[in-house]
Amino acid sequence: MKFPIKMIIGAGGVVLALVWSVHGVDLNDVWVILKEMNVIQTCSVLVLTSFNLMIRSVVWMCIVRPIKVVSLNNAISSYLVGVFSNLVLPFKLGDIVQGYSLSRKQEISKISTVSAVVIQRIFEVTSLMLIMAFVGLAFSFPLLFQRRTLVLGIVVLIAITGLLYLYRKREWVIKGIEKMVSRISPVLGRTVAMALEQFLAGTKVINSFSDVSKIMSLSLLSWVVQISMVRLTAEALNISIDIVASAVVLLIINMGLIIPLAPGNIGTFQFFSILALSIFSVSKPKALTFSIIFQVIQGVPVILGGTISLFQELIFSKSPENTASSGKNQIMSNRNAQT
Repeated sequence: MKFPIKMIIGAGGVVLALVWSVHGVDLNDVWVILKEMNVIQTCSVLVLTSFNLMIRSVVWMCIVRPIKVVSLNNAISSYLVGVFSNLVLPFKLGDIVQGYSLSRKQEISKISTVSAVVIQRIFEVTSLMLIMAFVGLAFSFPLLFQRRTLVLGIVVLIAITGLLYLYRKREWVIKGIEKMVSRISPVLGRTVAMALEQFLAGTKVINSFSDVSKIMSLSLLSWVVQISMVRLTAEALNISIDIVASAVVLLIINMGLIIPLAPGNIGTFQFFSILALSIFSVSKPKALTFSIIFQVIQGVPVILGGTISLFQELIFSKSPENTASSGKNQIMSNRNAQT
């Protein structure tokens, strides 16, 4: 399927989701719910959102550390740039921006940082599935054991196992691929081998049990914080759901947004929020209001932090020291290539 067709289908899906979300809803009811919203609780959710961004940034720093030690400031900045970019770019293209941003600051291979972002997403999905399993087993919630969830779990497990195997056997795999491609073109063989080596370098963290345990713990903490955010947002809007229901709502929303269609998940976020809350007999006007407020609360720190980080990126790129360093690195690269 060609890219323009995908864009058209994605735009059509977003429009349908938005139309369904507001269909049959009196906007005056939404306004009344907003006027009765508990502002203090809403502000507390804003604080938790910022805290969650910090946790995710630390996870990002831990994933990249086996490649190169990264400062917390650069980890936070690059992560915010990536999340902010996802608000304006479709199909999670902000993830590529996140890796590119850090590679410029820390002089790391762009391929390595992008593969590190892939590892970060794998940890997020894995920790999400662990929480799904816990909620389903502890509270007998059958919705969490549908066939698609099982298939997703198998895919994630295969991906992790495959990456671990590739990293541990990387010398043999790289030499084999280089030899095979070199039959077509020796230059292409060396290029592919170098790119594969840089990609596998970004997955180095999964080879350490202590690093995996630390990152998984932080990822689980991040989801617990987000469940609390759902609970507090619902309370602020006088929506009666307990902590288990809050976990289920968050899980359904995130599972629904695994394949993003629009920048910022506008439309699809509302659709899955209303769908999730309807399970617990929450009226559509309240569910729609919740989806708007919860999405805005998550977006405010990202927009502010992302804007500041992008401004820092602009200054960094124009810095004379950075320009000189880039020129020096380019010269060294050219010399190595000639050698």
